[in-house]
Amino acid sequence: MAGRTPQLTKGVRSDRYEQRRAERGTEGRNAPAWSDSSARAAYRHFEAERVYSGLSKVHQMGVLLSSDAEVTYFMSRMRASEADREQVKAILDHHVGASDARAG
Repeated sequence: MAGRTPQLTKGVRSDRYEQRRAERGTEGRNAPAWSDSSARAAYRHFEAERVYSGLSKVHQMGVLLSSDAEVTYFMSRMRASEADREQVKAILDHHVGASDARAG
């Protein structure tokens, strides 16, 4: 094995992967990325709301992502910097929209 170069050097996608996606009109739908501080603030608030409601994490997340009104209520009570609040709102809105798209 010494002196051999790896056979796989750039991933498993074809060289034409991006070109074919563009031709099909396919768009990526990834949520915005979390920052450490926004993730920490959202998780702390989520846990506080979950403990208060007595729901499991899965059920509480389902409630949170069930509608825009639930996201608005969650955000109205969350303590964080304005930048973190905007980031958390964008991420939650993305997931609510993705849930709506799957359901409808």
